Amino acid sequence: MDYADLRALHVGCALASVSLFLFRLLLAARGGDYRTRGALRWVPHAVDSVLLASAVGLAVWSAQYPFVQAWLTAKVVLLPLYIIAAAIALDLQRPLLSRRLAALTACLLLTQIVVTARTRDPLLIVQIMQ
Repeated sequence: MDYADLRALHVGCALASVSLFLFRLLLAARGGDYRTRGALRWVPHAVDSVLLASAVGLAVWSAQYPFVQAWLTAKVVLLPLYIIAAAIALDLQRPLLSRRLAALTACLLLTQIVVTARTRDPLLIVQIMQ
């Protein structure tokens, strides 16, 4: 596997991860418990594990590291915030308003992560909004 293959794996896993989140969000919004849907219980965790492993592999292969490159630092800081927001958005025990706000927050964080990854500019969205 070369760098291009690893990058393609990472991008594919990122697309799958986002798609799975949005699908589970749609199910939760419709009152369905995605946790009872067989593969939806474990596939997102498997995809996210490969996504994270490929991210580490890309960082090592390219010698670009968080806390050295600002764009990677931004992604590392935004990722746990996204995970927390997504978990709240998918938690059927939480009030609907909390879940909706968390879903919006998770989507905004995802957008920032993707824009940062594509442009390697952690502040591009901030600059556009000014």
